[in-house]
Amino acid sequence: MNGNAINNVPVEKGKIIPKVTCQKDQSLSYSLYLPNDYTTAHKFPVIIAFDPHSNGILPLEKYKSLADKYGYILMGSNDSKNGQDMNITESIIDALVSETTGRYAIDQDRIYVMGFSGGARVAAILGFYQGGVAGVIGCGAGLPATNQPVRFKPDYISIVGNADFNMNELINLDKQLDQANYIHALILFNGKHDWPPAEIMEDAFVWNEFCSMRKGLIQKKDSMILGFVNSREKNYQ
Repeated sequence: MNGNAINNVPVEKGKIIPKVTCQKDQSLSYSLYLPNDYTTAHKFPVIIAFDPHSNGILPLEKYKSLADKYGYILMGSNDSKNGQDMNITESIIDALVSETTGRYAIDQDRIYVMGFSGGARVAAILGFYQGGVAGVIGCGAGLPATNQPVRFKPDYISIVGNADFNMNELINLDKQLDQANYIHALILFNGKHDWPPAEIMEDAFVWNEFCSMRKGLIQKKDSMILGFVNSREKNYQ
């Protein structure tokens, strides 16, 4: 356990901290997971997650094993939820992004956002309209309805169940992103409108790693590439 404290909350790696108060706005908070190998000796990528019902701990519980395997910090908003005024949503986003600077050992070139359903649209606001993130993982929904022009081109991967009522929306969005020359991918899995299971979400973590290798942000990991190729070959045998 690290001897430091964040707003009187122990900083403990390998354990979900349910509530950490945002420094910029102490009325807002998030759940936090630092991977088992977390240290201040080097920088870690971070994924900020948005649940449609302000359940910040839920995506951390589902994906903490992936955070440990791939070395990611996870943050889940305890405030963002469906039906909020856009000004409130933007305040939540601003407070969370502020947490990525100075407070933890975070690689500023590898800040990612992730969301499910309405939370996916919140993640897209940050990725496509506000900028400052390397990639977006959108689950069960696409971009928000807005008249604003898209300003940024983050790497984008969408995940949706084949029984999800938003499946066609994400299939159409994938085609649009292809026409606009985005780096993008779409994962369809057997499931309904829900956060995807960890074994499906793992491909999004691998996607982030591959995109970072392509950009030269991290060293090429031959074993990861070979493992991914071999797993796909087995699936098609």
